[in-house]
Amino acid sequence: MKPPLAFNLVKTFAEKGDTILDPFAGAGTISFEAALNGIKAYSFDISPTVVVISEGKIKKHVAKDCDNLIRRLP
Repeated sequence: MKPPLAFNLVKTFAEKGDTILDPFAGAGTISFEAALNGIKAYSFDISPTVVVISEGKIKKHVAKDCDNLIRRLP
């Protein structure tokens, strides 16, 4: 889903402080847009691949861990 569509869906159906559920999260665009707008989102998906992609967008990352990972890349 393109970010502008996700943004409009989130803004149409929720407001800051609300909580939403995205049962078919895919790459996590709805959850990402919700987080940017102060809306808590619960999301899940059956595909392990897209869960990892979604977590990459949503989870807080530690800069030191990111640097270590980048240094290990070929």
